[in-house]
Amino acid sequence: MKLKGKAVLAGLLSAMLLLYTAAGCAQTQDTSSSAVSEVSTEKPLTVEYTEEDLDAAWSESGSTSITLSGNTATVTGSGATVKDSTVTISAAGTYVLSGTLTDGQIEVSAGKEDLVRLVLNGVTLSNSTSAPIYSSQAGKTVIVLAEGSKNTVTDATEYKYESADDDEPDAAIFGKDDLTINGTGSLTVTGNYKNGIGSKDTLKIVSGTISVTAANDGIRGRDAVAVKDGTITVDAKGDAVRSNNDEDTAKGWVAVEGGAFQITSGQDAFQAETILQVTGGTFDITAGGGSANAAAHQEQFGGQGGGFGGGRPGGNGGFQPGSDRSSASSGTASGAASGTQAERLNVTPPAESSTGTATKNVAASVSSNTAESQTAQPDQSGSSGTAESTEEDSTKALKGGSEVYLSGGTFQIDSADDAVHSNGTVIVAGGNLNISTGDDGMHADDALVIQDGTIEIQKSYEGLEGASVTISGGTIHVTASDDGINAAGGSDDDTDSRDSFEANSSNEIRFTGGTVVIDASGDGVDSNANVVQEGGTVLVNGPVNSGNGALDFGGTYQISGGILVAAGSSGMAQAPDEDSQQNSLTVVFTETQAAGTAVNISDAAGNSILTFAPAKQFQTIVVSAPGLKQGSSYTVSTGGENSGMNEDGYAASGTYSGGTQLTKVTLSGASTVISSTGEETTLGGMGGMGGGGRPNRNDGQNAGGSGNGGTPPDLGSGAPADAGGGPNGRTQQSGSASSPS
Repeated sequence: MKLKGKAVLAGLLSAMLLLYTAAGCAQTQDTSSSAVSEVSTEKPLTVEYTEEDLDAAWSESGSTSITLSGNTATVTGSGATVKDSTVTISAAGTYVLSGTLTDGQIEVSAGKEDLVRLVLNGVTLSNSTSAPIYSSQAGKTVIVLAEGSKNTVTDATEYKYESADDDEPDAAIFGKDDLTINGTGSLTVTGNYKNGIGSKDTLKIVSGTISVTAANDGIRGRDAVAVKDGTITVDAKGDAVRSNNDEDTAKGWVAVEGGAFQITSGQDAFQAETILQVTGGTFDITAGGGSANAAAHQEQFGGQGGGFGGGRPGGNGGFQPGSDRSSASSGTASGAASGTQAERLNVTPPAESSTGTATKNVAASVSSNTAESQTAQPDQSGSSGTAESTEEDSTKALKGGSEVYLSGGTFQIDSADDAVHSNGTVIVAGGNLNISTGDDGMHADDALVIQDGTIEIQKSYEGLEGASVTISGGTIHVTASDDGINAAGGSDDDTDSRDSFEANSSNEIRFTGGTVVIDASGDGVDSNANVVQEGGTVLVNGPVNSGNGALDFGGTYQISGGILVAAGSSGMAQAPDEDSQQNSLTVVFTETQAAGTAVNISDAAGNSILTFAPAKQFQTIVVSAPGLKQGSSYTVSTGGENSGMNEDGYAASGTYSGGTQLTKVTLSGASTVISSTGEETTLGGMGGMGGGGRPNRNDGQNAGGSGNGGTPPDLGSGAPADAGGGPNGRTQQSGSASSPS
């Protein structure tokens, strides 16, 4: 025994040494190379709607008729009985209900494999002590909304259970087994106690006009929620649509492929414990009172919330990011130019079995901090008809524990917390999203991948955020009061470490296609490690304060293709690496340039390479385009106009005229830096300071630190950035420049 004890002790000591060594290595890792893992971007869920789900046909001759009248009912046919004000259905079949039941219940208590179809053909159901429709046992219950019918279901404010241990039903329409709603009629549900429509298994909505008001969750399927079509309105104090199975990673998903949604939720609009998948539909969402109801961002670093959908003090989930880091940075971007660009940028504001288990193309893996889907749980005592609310309520619009997958749909989102959020990955393969949020436009604890779609983030704290961010297509506009795009490691809800967003080599922003236009009061493009640009068009209207930069990276910025134009203050400015495959030119102006001032680069023959008119004042502009060649001479001009300029203030071609020539420059390296008067100079950026108010952003201890040092000037002081390089300085190749003749 003693020998065994010594062996165990030796093993523990060895393990501790290995962990210590690994931790030390992690703190000193090289951020100059990419280590971003492959992310599956395939559609994760395939939902099967069976013939039973889709069939809304019925006939009087083949059905049992149930006529409701006050506190009783009359049954014509078999399979149903009436006792007092309770109608009990005990066999498979189709049951046609009509009339009014003022204080009673339709209970389904059939065989475990039975299919029970309830045709609501103009009913008004209410119950003063429980749920008006309760399916306690069946293989599947299908509610058919008869054509042209109007149906109303209202439950009690307080439920009376047979035992203190009972907590079901807990919704006005509740099923312990699979529940499907179809048909073309209308259904209005009021869940006064807790939830509106609920199922312990899979809840499917195939069609119909459905309106739900709920004290807690509007529509809830424990194992899954699937929506094929319908017109759906939800006003819920809790979550609007939710699947909350946190015990089986193959369940707990929400899949929407169509329908028109009008959602008002006190907490999350759509919340899936594992995967949230949307491939179609139209959505008008207000979550948590909207972006105007967001908690103020304070200068507190590290995670403050806990659990999936955890809590940001003040009412929203996640970490407490840093506030605007200069008095020049106020909630929204300022100093917009005139014209359409300024008007747009400067805004204030798996196959399924009968049991409902999804067959997935990729496994749904739930990260360790998703064990509890909702920190705030509703009152289980039945003493209150309102959802219990705590300071840790989550108020996001679209939330998936392991993944959010969007490939279609049109969204109008106004949320107090993140508009799109996952503790795992976010994949955007299509869709049209218009977003106003009090926090992140899109947030992934792991990878955020955008392949296609139109994304308009009109208001946000940070626009796009993930451990890594990859953009290969789509048209994206971001307005952010802090960082536009941020790649930082760690969890949005990490409570175990106040240094959860430290830099590492997997924090990468990669552009391979698409168009990205950023208006950021903080950093425009901010990676705790590297930025790689192989294609696409990236236009940055960066900060007006010198504590941030249009580009901010802790490792490298390697550009080999595409268009990059980044304008902003000069104090923290950075440019692509001098060993990049595509050339860049950076101009540091001696004086602050007014918002809307066009900057043009033309070749020796007078052909315009590009023109950009930043939406805010700026003192530095970084330009990279395939047309910039080493050994060639270019003219830098300001003012004037370009006939090909679009609403983003950018022109890749067209005729430039009316400007003032500042200087000429010959590119002699991959990264050329000059002043507006033609002198060679260096940048004053301090890269790698972290992103978005992350831990240690200002303590100088980050793993990053690339970029030139120097003293940041005050914007508008008339002086360029200090040319001195700090200990981490990197001097860009200077070209031979000349002043205008």
